[in-house]
Amino acid sequence: MNSSGDSTPRSDTNRFRMLKFLRIGFSLILLSIFIVGIFRTSFYFFIYLTNWGLTLTAIYFLVSSISYYYSKYMPATFILFETVWCIGWCIFVVFWGIVGPLKGHDIITDILLHILPIVLVIIDFALNEIIMSRKHCVFPIGVSMVYLICINVPYSIAVHEVYPLMNYKNVWTYLILFLSLAIQISALEIGIWIKRKQIGNQRILELELEGAKVISSVQNV
Repeated sequence: MNSSGDSTPRSDTNRFRMLKFLRIGFSLILLSIFIVGIFRTSFYFFIYLTNWGLTLTAIYFLVSSISYYYSKYMPATFILFETVWCIGWCIFVVFWGIVGPLKGHDIITDILLHILPIVLVIIDFALNEIIMSRKHCVFPIGVSMVYLICINVPYSIAVHEVYPLMNYKNVWTYLILFLSLAIQISALEIGIWIKRKQIGNQRILELELEGAKVISSVQNV
């Protein structure tokens, strides 16, 4: 598992503490938005990939906060980060590039759902030391496929299209799906490249060894 990298940078005490409190604060903010969304829309909340992304991002910040006290949750933190990083960028680009101009909502809702989550993830990315792995692209893509097969396709065909242009009867549907896949893969590749430039190869090796020890200790529990 190569996305090992300690998500809590102990080498820098100030950054460590800052990231810890930011994650706790971010989890509370996103959980509040999640609760309001559930009460306002009920079942329909999970029809949109945006809300799947919001939920996963809230879970990521919650689990990463808990991992400071219980290291056994650290491996889950790595995978969750890779997942919300890729899906978050996909939601941001597709919404503001395609969906938003065709199906606008009120600006406050758009900012809270389509900008805020990825901004919080970017802040976390700048401060953490999570080393992402190409082979973990299966996680964001897997989540997207579950959403697509279980929610988007049946609802769009049987009830009404969830997103403009995506009715599975035109070429636009499949172009958007291909674009979404390309964005997720590109986001992961760019994240890997930036993090390696940011941290350096020697530190990456240290983090991979440290992460391997954490994972081994969790597996032996």
